[in-house]
Amino acid sequence: MLVGKEYGQNADYETRVLEDSLILYAATDAFASRLVAETLLEETVRQFSTPPVTLLQPGSRVHVQSYGRVVAIGTIAFVGNFQGTGISERWGNVTVGANKALVQLDTILKQ
Repeated sequence: MLVGKEYGQNADYETRVLEDSLILYAATDAFASRLVAETLLEETVRQFSTPPVTLLQPGSRVHVQSYGRVVAIGTIAFVGNFQGTGISERWGNVTVGANKALVQLDTILKQ
């Protein structure tokens, strides 16, 4: 059984026991969000950043572009080797190290 978007987004998730339909809605929403993020990452991983990644600051708002079009608005969550720290993180099977950034997608734009 699929739950309508309006119902799932407006439901009360603060209860101790969720209905099966809300559990399915939340799981599907989380899974779909990850698929969108992975697809955008695959499409943009070879693209360049303006300004260069080394100049990005964690917390900055950014536009994510694919083929010259803004497809999402996000926030820089992590910058690999930020200010020469040498620190990297893993996101799935991708290492976010020097010259890479992890972007939290806040809004996916309709095309």
